[in-house]
Amino acid sequence: MVVKEVFLARTVVSFLLCAALGLVAHADNALREVDLPYQVNVSVNGKTLPVRIEQGTRLQQTYFVQLPADTPSEITVRAMAGHSPFSLKPDRYSADAKTEPGTIKFRLSDETPRIIKSGAHPYLFLFPQRKAAAPDSAAPNLVAISPEDDSAAEHTQRIQSSIDRLAAAGGGTVYLHAGIHRVRAVHLKSRVSLFLDGGAVLQGTGSPAGYEGNHGRRALIVVDQAEGASICGPGIIDGAGSILQKKHNTKAHLIDAVSCRNLRIEDVVLRDPGAWTVHLIGCSGVSIRRVKILGDWMLANTDGIDPDMSDNVHIEDCFIYSGDDALVVKTTGTLGLTRPSFDITMRNCIVMTRKTSCKIGTESRYDIRDVLFEKIEIVDSSRGCALWMRDGATYSNITFRNIRMNLMRLAGEQWSGEAYRVSIQERNGRGRMKNILFDRIEAQSPQRSVLFSKVPHPLSGVTFNNCVWRAEADGAIPHIEVDNARDISFINCFTKRNGIHSPFTEKMIQGPSRRHVRVEQN
Repeated sequence: MVVKEVFLARTVVSFLLCAALGLVAHADNALREVDLPYQVNVSVNGKTLPVRIEQGTRLQQTYFVQLPADTPSEITVRAMAGHSPFSLKPDRYSADAKTEPGTIKFRLSDETPRIIKSGAHPYLFLFPQRKAAAPDSAAPNLVAISPEDDSAAEHTQRIQSSIDRLAAAGGGTVYLHAGIHRVRAVHLKSRVSLFLDGGAVLQGTGSPAGYEGNHGRRALIVVDQAEGASICGPGIIDGAGSILQKKHNTKAHLIDAVSCRNLRIEDVVLRDPGAWTVHLIGCSGVSIRRVKILGDWMLANTDGIDPDMSDNVHIEDCFIYSGDDALVVKTTGTLGLTRPSFDITMRNCIVMTRKTSCKIGTESRYDIRDVLFEKIEIVDSSRGCALWMRDGATYSNITFRNIRMNLMRLAGEQWSGEAYRVSIQERNGRGRMKNILFDRIEAQSPQRSVLFSKVPHPLSGVTFNNCVWRAEADGAIPHIEVDNARDISFINCFTKRNGIHSPFTEKMIQGPSRRHVRVEQN
């Protein structure tokens, strides 16, 4: 996916995506004209804001706007020509939207991202964001860096030397002003904050040599054994991952954090990763808030956020549009580490993914425990909630709570449309699960769900409580397949057709272990 960026004049009355012309910043800094496939006018209290475009030859284009969220706003989206009716997602906001032919209007009063869709046209993402508190420009421990007409190597040296100097002095802030900052790998250090101002784009080169990290790994931003480091601000970090994969057959993470303590990532837009967007390896005390991830749905291994052998991790208020698993907890054994993952919370996020939205595994070399997925909106995605165990160890006290999912079948995508998959298989060991809870989840899915074990001992200890299976447009509700399983419970669950709830019954369960499933209404 070649990254393209359009900055429309602030003095224009409306924001216009025009099929005639756009000024576009490439990974090679060239400017050229592009054809934009659809025209739409967006007003925010009558004021135009900067517009960014993600455009790729294989990826359906996506558009996003960063909106001020300090005060309530009146939003109007109007088609300039020939559009299908607009829809607003997440669904809980659609009832308050006013639609007319070619127009949708709604009030924006919180920081929850909104998704606008019109038929087969591209998604338009609206990212409300309160004004970030900028660091004091007069502070002695702040270094402000503006874009310059220099090489990526020279610009990297300016940024890296500032980070090194501040770290040696006990900490500080590197402040990137608006504009494109083309860099090679940047190594963030203890007690140093990398702050990206609005309009700032920290952009990878797209060349494999520009992502040399530590331990033989590739990444654009490396945070290795740092304490108290942070990446903040309303700017953009652009991995140029589509160039890496498509042109060079190479992968690189966007942010690679290894054995860090008290790491903070807030407010930034992370786009076009060449592999996992944020990989936390052996980290403790991590806070990721209000981050927006925009990946290419057609690039391999472009996960959203992966806590791996990490603990005390809190991920909140994030938006993830990813080509691979969105929120996923692992224990890979990377770099020879032998730690469990535990005390991890992922809350109040919106995800859209070609793979699995909320996942444990697949790598499970060490225990994973005390994990909570809560208040997650899964929109137009391939798969919902899953626990995949392949490498032994134990999953325990894993909770999925207050989740709403709308899934779809994707051509050529295995298991696409599954709301739930809980499975134990043997690759490097025979693992077990206990205390797995799905609580107050509403799912609309076109494919069956599966619960099974392919090792000698059965899958057990899985409970569905107050969950709802919502019918497809044709009224169908896929069944649940259960094989080599015991102690599986469905308590106070329902099906929903045309807004009417009916009790969940044993008829929904199929497979060899269906007689070991308990269904009850209290």
